[in-house]
Amino acid sequence: MHRDEHVADAQGQLHELIGHLLAEDARAGVVRDDIPTDELAGYCLHAVVAAGELPSKVAARAWFR
Repeated sequence: MHRDEHVADAQGQLHELIGHLLAEDARAGVVRDDIPTDELAGYCLHAVVAAGELPSKVAARAWFR
């Protein structure tokens, strides 16, 4: 399998996992339920990628408080 396909598969699995966790939390009233969990999962994954591109660990920690 080509490297890009491996990455795409892993990203898809991670998106699905985050989506399932968010769905459970939405049912429990821990996270908002007015946005589809698929959208929230995408938002979360984009936020993690963006934090990885910040110039320092201090800057990344500031975003996750």
